[in-house]
Amino acid sequence: MDDEDLMSHLEEFHPGDLKMKFLVEPGRAERRLRNPREWRTYHRTLHRIHPKSYFHSHEEDELEAKPLNFHEKQEEVWVVEQFNPARGGDTVVGIAVSEEGGSQLPGLDHSKPFSKTKSILYRPALAPIYGGPTLLEALWSEMDRLMEGLMTQTDAEDGGDRYRAAELAWVLAIVTNAYAPSVDAIRAEAVARWNAVQS
Repeated sequence: MDDEDLMSHLEEFHPGDLKMKFLVEPGRAERRLRNPREWRTYHRTLHRIHPKSYFHSHEEDELEAKPLNFHEKQEEVWVVEQFNPARGGDTVVGIAVSEEGGSQLPGLDHSKPFSKTKSILYRPALAPIYGGPTLLEALWSEMDRLMEGLMTQTDAEDGGDRYRAAELAWVLAIVTNAYAPSVDAIRAEAVARWNAVQS
């Protein structure tokens, strides 16, 4: 739906959510949304958070119907359990992101047997909530842009893109692995991403 349809829809079907009217700006013949993406995100979020509160649906909602976990990121984890005599049974010692890491959890008594069970952890993605990329996606998008200019020698006129890329690589290294940041790993991934696009 276009901007006018969305404004009319919000006024007619969401008066309890939105206590305002959309007005025509001075000097204009029609109403417009200054931030249309944010308004559409707001509308979609209303329906997602309160699916049973409205007696109407939208064609795009039906066309884009996805499973409930569509907006979640799946990650394999290992749940480590060990017998705890004080509790009279197995208790969870912790959760590791790798099978090897399950043997290194603090609080694990290595003198006693323990079990590791593979499971799936669902992490919510922020993009559908805020209507844009996550922080990590936005950082990589900027790195991809800088790499394109550097690899094709069409970087910024001030010649500063290589410095911007170096600083951004440090930021990405910290964001992706705060305990052992590796700028070299980020550089290698940036080149691999650029090569993947070319092929």
